[in-house]
Amino acid sequence: HGSYMPADWTKVLQPFQTIYFGAVGWPTVPDHISLWGLLLPIRKAFDQYANVRPVRLLPGLRGRLVGKGAEHIDFVCVRENTEGEYSGVGGRVHRGTPHEVAIQDIVFTRMGTEDIAGKGIANPLGTIWAGQMMLDFLGETEAARLLMQAIEAVTQAGTVLTPDLGGTAATGQVTDAVIAALTHAGR
Repeated sequence: HGSYMPADWTKVLQPFQTIYFGAVGWPTVPDHISLWGLLLPIRKAFDQYANVRPVRLLPGLRGRLVGKGAEHIDFVCVRENTEGEYSGVGGRVHRGTPHEVAIQDIVFTRMGTEDIAGKGIANPLGTIWAGQMMLDFLGETEAARLLMQAIEAVTQAGTVLTPDLGGTAATGQVTDAVIAALTHAGR
């Protein structure tokens, strides 16, 4: 209908303590459509100024840093969500061409997600991990612990991984593996 959200979206989302927001976008739709029509309005309306991303080398996965294992890679990256390149300061050059760029504090091009989108090979573990973090934030510590344990069980086994982690599994297969591990952990 030409819009990502209904006109009363703030009223719809306002009662909730958290919003579980997944990936958006499509290779044929310019990034600015989802950014300015969905993502940034939500961030700004609810003052979601911080983007908190855990960075851990999960059990069973090989990192790209030689000689560094899971015990060496465990930190949290906190970045802004509504300022810097998201503040709206700047503009675009070469509009409508393959060389279109946005000039802000840094330069973005329109190349990027075409190799993953629509192929069913996107890694779902980050999204599932975000759900785990949300459960922890909401005080559901046991559920959060079990979900993280399930994620780690899948990476430790190493048999059902997406191509970015050296496997051949599809998004749904990895998701199903986490669900199976979660079901097993809950017994």
